[in-house]
Amino acid sequence: MGVDPRFVDHVVVTSSTTRIDTDRLVCAAVQMRGAAEGARAVGLRLHGAGSAALEGSAMAPLETAWAHGALAGAETAAVELAGELDGLADALGFAALVYLAAEGGAASFEKAWRLLRPDSAAGWDAGWGTLHTRERIRDAFPSPLRAYVPEGLLDVLAAPFLPATVGGVRSGLWHLDSFREGRMSDGADMMRVQLDIEALSALVADHTMEIPAGRGILADGDAAAWWGARNAKTPQAASIAAGWMSGIGRWRHGATGGVRVSMAVPADTLDARTGRPVGYRRSSTVRASDPPTPEAALTLMPGSLGVFSAVSVGGSHAAWARAPMRASFEAPAGAPRSPTAVGTPAAPSELLERISGLGTSQEHGQFEILEHRTPDPDGGVRRSWSVVIRGTQGGGFGQSNPQDMLTNLQGVAGESSDQQRAILEAMGRVGIAPDEPVELTGHSQGAIMAAQLAADPLVASRFDVVSVLTAGGPTAGSAPTGNARLLALENTRDAVPALDGAANRDPAGSATVYFDGGLVDNPRAGLTAIGPHDLGVYSEAMSWLESGRGGDATAEVADWIAARRQAMGFTDETRTTSILVETRRVGRT
Repeated sequence: MGVDPRFVDHVVVTSSTTRIDTDRLVCAAVQMRGAAEGARAVGLRLHGAGSAALEGSAMAPLETAWAHGALAGAETAAVELAGELDGLADALGFAALVYLAAEGGAASFEKAWRLLRPDSAAGWDAGWGTLHTRERIRDAFPSPLRAYVPEGLLDVLAAPFLPATVGGVRSGLWHLDSFREGRMSDGADMMRVQLDIEALSALVADHTMEIPAGRGILADGDAAAWWGARNAKTPQAASIAAGWMSGIGRWRHGATGGVRVSMAVPADTLDARTGRPVGYRRSSTVRASDPPTPEAALTLMPGSLGVFSAVSVGGSHAAWARAPMRASFEAPAGAPRSPTAVGTPAAPSELLERISGLGTSQEHGQFEILEHRTPDPDGGVRRSWSVVIRGTQGGGFGQSNPQDMLTNLQGVAGESSDQQRAILEAMGRVGIAPDEPVELTGHSQGAIMAAQLAADPLVASRFDVVSVLTAGGPTAGSAPTGNARLLALENTRDAVPALDGAANRDPAGSATVYFDGGLVDNPRAGLTAIGPHDLGVYSEAMSWLESGRGGDATAEVADWIAARRQAMGFTDETRTTSILVETRRVGRT
């Protein structure tokens, strides 16, 4: 494992202190590319001059040899200069596209792409007939009026383009072709995924209205969200999708009554000398799911969609709540192993590597809680904790393992989930005190859970969450609160972080690191569909960031690393114990 030397030129850190003039950045990249072409042209002329000099070697052999050598040296220097200028242009272009994607303007992003990547501009379109048709029509209105134009009116004006259907298919086919034809030049295609997800989410959310049961369609006071904000519609769309999937899961697996949390807890008997438990006993508790509200609602897709989408319930859209129950889930037998001494993950990359050691199963989920004990100078012991959460373990919805696609949708929607409830239950069961530092880390779905917990004021009132590390997760919907500082890692070749349809908010003390995973030496990265999303890519990138080789470009990362270590209180004398937790959904009684 390792990284390409060019990796440093494809690392961009955004934070609340980042201020970028994207227009100037794009212009600088284009000018740098032009300078590289000029240097190459000089190299070609020098090569021609050297060849011409050789033709007269018979008349002045010594002088000709000297002139040819000088011209050859100058040609080599010109070619090397062109390569360095190309590298600088790539770095500036990469940064420009990252910042433009964060701004969320598809049209501006497309213009920059065509300037920065002219060789791969074919097929790129964020205009008419795509998911971004609304944006193009809106831009035709005078600036003072754009924020007040109803979304429904935009879609009427967009006919016959039907942006939600034609645009969705067209954009989807473009992304598939990008994968098949190898147009992943530097991962900027994943930023296009983010822009498309945002546009599609806005279409779904703005075409959705909830009608209370027993009332007529389009009743007064139930206007559609046509006047909503342009951005941040992904949570609403995810909530609607979660309603569909919850109904499907109920039909296939039965109604969910909660989640069983199984772990080993200290026995009642303590060692008189040390005060530590003599042994551990198995313990299982059930954390109930939020009950669905009795009031059904009709989710209607008017306008360009024109179809009935789902029967939903309440704010969480627990679809088909009145469907017949099937067989309930069975409780898992036994409990995970007893707590075990492990190495202290003093470096963040070591924390990520612990995720890969967690077990996988279609039947139950698993995460880990690490207890760190650090001696005090006065003879006492300070405790701190790490909660390590792995990603999705099943493609189903509402299956026995709560680490499934339903939890993904609920997490992006900002709704509570069985996985979130299980984590909180386990944190309480291990005895984390309100004043003991806690860090959360996760990959993929685990990143969603970690960010969501850190953003919850109720969690902050119960636990002292000081640090959060996420890798490859769509976490834009959650901004940490309280004392928590979040570092988010996003591989620009990985589509998963883009599924939130927005850039991270990065409050004070937090930052997002965008990097090109194609420059990370992960054997799976170019071989399988999961390669760019593989945890190994993120662990290796984090190791590079820890090394300090990024210099000023990664100063905010270094600051986060130092703050994490100080907040967790790690020293060479810290000793760590691993507590495994297994989770499984149970049926409603």
